[in-house]
Amino acid sequence: MSVVPSFEGQPGYAYVRTARQSEGLTMLARAEAAIRAMRVRGFEAFVLVNHVGGLILAKRFGEAEARGQEALAVVGASGQRVAEAWMLFLLGEISAGPARLDVKRAGAYYAAALSEAEECDLAPLVAHCERGLGELARRAGRKEEAASRLGAAAHSFRAMEMRF
Repeated sequence: MSVVPSFEGQPGYAYVRTARQSEGLTMLARAEAAIRAMRVRGFEAFVLVNHVGGLILAKRFGEAEARGQEALAVVGASGQRVAEAWMLFLLGEISAGPARLDVKRAGAYYAAALSEAEECDLAPLVAHCERGLGELARRAGRKEEAASRLGAAAHSFRAMEMRF
């Protein structure tokens, strides 16, 4: 049996980021179903991360949170720390979003993701976590912490030549 259907998740995620959102979400769901049916654990984690990320981009936060919690259990049990770090970050994004703002919960997810990202040497994810924690600090009125974290994130993004 081939793992090719699992790669449908990559273009699916790209479609969600563009005007082809509905088609992208369909592709992500299909990729997840295919990879689960094949029981290919090595690919499953990132298909799950892409699917949850796509649901967030589509502003389907309830579904994203439910899938994210399930996915966190899967990637945590599989020992795939990189995927676990990204899933923690995505759960932080959901908790920090305007529709579901929970500063304490978002902060805990971002901090856990940051710790994993630093241990796994994931510089882009470290910068995203710093940005998330900085935004939470700004919302809470902790100006010094916000400036420090947002400055660190901006510096990292520039150093990596990232535009976001």
